[in-house]
Formats: sequence, C-alpha cells, structure tokens
Amino acid sequence: MENFVDSKFIKNLSIVLYKYRIEYETPRKQLAAEIGISLNSVTSIENGKTIPSLETLYKYANYYNTTISRIIERAEKYE
Repeated sequence: MENFVDSKFIKNLSIVLYKYRIEYETPRKQLAAEIGISLNSVTSIENGKTIPSLETLYKYANYYNTTISRIIERAEKYE
C-alpha cells in the first residue's frame, strides 16, 4: 500500500520546519511551549519520525508568521 505522502516530502517538511526554527533562533523547548506541543513532538517532527497534523502545521505557520501553503511550498521545492 502506498503512503499518501511520500517519504521525500516528509523528510523535506521536517527539514523546512527545522530551518524555520533555526532561522528564528528558537530553542526547541521554547517552540514546544509556544505552540502547545511536547518537546518530544517537536523533535520527532524535525527528525522526520512524525508527520505534523494540520493543526500543528497551522500552529507552526502562525508562530513563524507564514502560511501552511508557504511551508508546504518550501518543502516541495527543497532539494
């Protein structure tokens, strides 16, 4: 059975979310507290072990003053 989202996209999404955190110089612990998810969840998302829910992507987008569309676009174009 094929995955709905391919593994390359998941990897790219995790990298893009990590890069947002680094660009904004946000510690993982602070990000987790600000968007209301656990530190383990942030780590799992950044390591590509967990796919963030739509709600979590929305929280990331709001926190980094962007849109879900822009996050996905960056992940699709990431090489």
